[in-house]
This record gives sequence, C-alpha cells and structure tokens, in this order.
Amino acid sequence: MTFQLVTFLKIAGWILTLAPLGAFLLFSIIMIREISNNDDESLKGIVNIGFLIFGIGVVLLIVSYLGGFLSASSSAI
Repeated sequence: MTFQLVTFLKIAGWILTLAPLGAFLLFSIIMIREISNNDDESLKGIVNIGFLIFGIGVVLLIVSYLGGFLSASSSAI
C-alpha cells in the first residue's frame, strides 16, 4: 500500500497541529493543578468543575464522531 503525497501531507499537518496544542494543554493543566494545590479549596473546586466540563465535552465529541462508524446505519449529525 503506497501513500499518496496528499495523504502524507494531511497526516503531517495533523501531527504538527495537534502536538503543540497537546503540549500547551498539558502545560496548562499542570500549572493549574499546582496553583490549585497551593491555594484555597474554592479555587481547587472551580478548576475541578472546569476539568469535568471539558471532559464531558470531549466525550460528547468522541461519541458523536465515532458513533457513525460504530453503528450499522449512519446518521446525519
């Protein structure tokens, strides 16, 4: 199986887009966790609620995108 140039460029583009985004998110999460661990409990609660909302959003997106691949019939979302 040979890759076409367009497929290779798409894969490289996604990697070069998602790698810095992932590094930024990881760095932000680590910094926010450290700040919330050293500060009061109210800030820690707000940060945890934010992470919970972010996690729910990620799960909803994953289910909506992968739901069509996993079901027998495709839906137009």
